[in-house]
Amino acid sequence: MPNVISWKKSEIASLRGHMEDFFDNFFHRLSCSCLESGFMDATDWQIDEDDNRLLVTLQAPDVASENIDVTLTEDSITIRIQKEQSATRDEGEQTHQERVYQSSSRSVRLPVNANRDEVSARFAAGVLTVEVPKTEKKTHKIPINP
Repeated sequence: MPNVISWKKSEIASLRGHMEDFFDNFFHRLSCSCLESGFMDATDWQIDEDDNRLLVTLQAPDVASENIDVTLTEDSITIRIQKEQSATRDEGEQTHQERVYQSSSRSVRLPVNANRDEVSARFAAGVLTVEVPKTEKKTHKIPINP
């Protein structure tokens, strides 16, 4: 069997260890960068619903209202936010400039009895509040044919 490659157990264990380290480091760096940015983190959202309304609240500090887009479809409401940050620092003859663009969106399914004509959105003090009033539930009597 000239095509069979013989591996030692220690080589396989070493390769496995390197692969585990690679994936652990990759996902750790990814999660850290997302947590450090704090942009549209799940904890920033609050969705409340009662008999009269659906209320979506999102904390978006340091975001201008023109960078927020609220879109209504037949069955959902989508909120998109874009954030841009830039920093410049001079160090002698060199200038360092850094720009960060962040964009995120989230959709919330609307209740069946949502009054789509009276949806309102407010943005004040870094907090976006979208209110979707509900209509009265209508019941229809269905006749049973013999």
